[in-house]
Amino acid sequence: MKKAVVLILALLLSIAVLLTGVTAYAEDSAETDAADGISLELLGMSFEGKITRFVKPEVRIRNQTGKDIMTVFYEMTFYDSDGAELGTNLMFYATDYPLPDGGSVVQKDSRFVLKFSETPDHAEIRARSYKTTEEIPVIHVPEEGEYLYEALACENLNSLPELPPQRITVNVDRMGFEQRAVFEAGNGLEEAVEAFLKIRVGEAGAPMVTDNYNWFRFEWEDGTSYMIRLNLYYLEYRTNTYTYSFYLEDSEDFWKLAYANLS
Repeated sequence: MKKAVVLILALLLSIAVLLTGVTAYAEDSAETDAADGISLELLGMSFEGKITRFVKPEVRIRNQTGKDIMTVFYEMTFYDSDGAELGTNLMFYATDYPLPDGGSVVQKDSRFVLKFSETPDHAEIRARSYKTTEEIPVIHVPEEGEYLYEALACENLNSLPELPPQRITVNVDRMGFEQRAVFEAGNGLEEAVEAFLKIRVGEAGAPMVTDNYNWFRFEWEDGTSYMIRLNLYYLEYRTNTYTYSFYLEDSEDFWKLAYANLS
């Protein structure tokens, strides 16, 4: 990798003293040389916290690797106003949507713990490594209106109309008290599959925190299985970088069957 260019964030930056800490923004930002096809530009950085210190960098990432990428690891070395080194933090950018070759993105919503308490004056930034879509496969993020069985990352589930499971188990969690409904051939399986096929992905929302961790488990004759996790009646869906929460539409018939068969 080529040596990164030191980014001087000016001696007197726009500094706002807030309850959460100090925010500093670069008046002029310089761009690093491309390292392994990754070009980084530090647009600014903010600092938060008093006991535990956090840095929130604003970094423009350009992909010139010739491949679609999913993550970039980079390091920031921080200095005081006299140029003395304070420490180095390893940072990363990760996405559920590939950054294409020739594309760029600005990372500004992540924060990282600083290893020192002093607020830096400026920083040096350089790329360390990256991973492509070949190394980290893209996981489809469900979209509002999709049928649930088609939206999730499970080939058997995606083929549910033609490849029905041999068993569906529904776990209902009432704040730690759990009951289950089991559907098998001759015991409501066809009705459960029919009701499940109606369920659609609804509106996305912030991840919920409840004590009701419900789940559906599908098992097939080839020994494979797939579990759908819910927080209360909301789908919890984890990708490479984030846990999404979705309301499930048209799920009433499936839940009625489940509650009628709890044991």
